[in-house]
Amino acid sequence: MFRQWRTPTRISVFWSLMAAVIILALMMPPHANGQEMNAQFIQATRTGDASAVKEMISQGASVEATDILGNSALTCAVESEQMECVKVLLDSGATVNTRTYNGYTPLILSAIKGQKGMAKMLMEKGADVNATDPYGWTALMNAVYLGDTEMVQMLLDGGTDVNHKNYLGRTALFISENTGKPEIMRMLKEAGAVE
Repeated sequence: MFRQWRTPTRISVFWSLMAAVIILALMMPPHANGQEMNAQFIQATRTGDASAVKEMISQGASVEATDILGNSALTCAVESEQMECVKVLLDSGATVNTRTYNGYTPLILSAIKGQKGMAKMLMEKGADVNATDPYGWTALMNAVYLGDTEMVQMLLDGGTDVNHKNYLGRTALFISENTGKPEIMRMLKEAGAVE
């Protein structure tokens, strides 16, 4: 049966196809294997290697690449507090309101981490200041909970909904009552928060 297949025409077609596959493989850019390139790209964003991130983008890496959990390059850079990589990704068109596999936006992550410069950059690129995490908490609520007065003021200045309620019906003002920071409570009330 195998010998019947091995006619000169079929052998010629087979080797022509193999040659075409080899030529196409050689013409592909380095690291064209999507998974390998994604892994290297994500690793570069996590370690803060902004020049490698730029280079990989110029070679065709997607700014929307994700790790095996589904976290985007941008959320990985924010979680790792890699400001320069965040800037490169945003300037290259990364989706500013992307989410981690468990539902956190880059702005919420930057509020949790107290990264004011990063939060400002994300807001300037159009981050949704009213986006919520899986529990209905906004970046403002997280900043209030952590007692970060500067972040709270930045988010208030950015137009966040001061009266947003989380899934338990709690507002940022309610959360502020338990932080021991009367200054934050005052800031929220001045911004129109109601009990």
